[in-house]
Amino acid sequence: MTAPTAILAGVGAAFCAGMLFGTALLIGKLPKAIRRLVEWRRLRSLRVDDTWENSPWRDM
Repeated sequence: MTAPTAILAGVGAAFCAGMLFGTALLIGKLPKAIRRLVEWRRLRSLRVDDTWENSPWRDM
């Protein structure tokens, strides 16, 4: 194996290892991100509507 071929093989192997590592991190963090999104949507739906049209003192 010539030197340029060895260098390209090493760079390719490092790239593939990085892709696998990044995929593993993404899979590890995905459930937490989904739980945070669900909790945010639930809290947003429970938030009090404080717009002027729905205020009880608007017609006073």
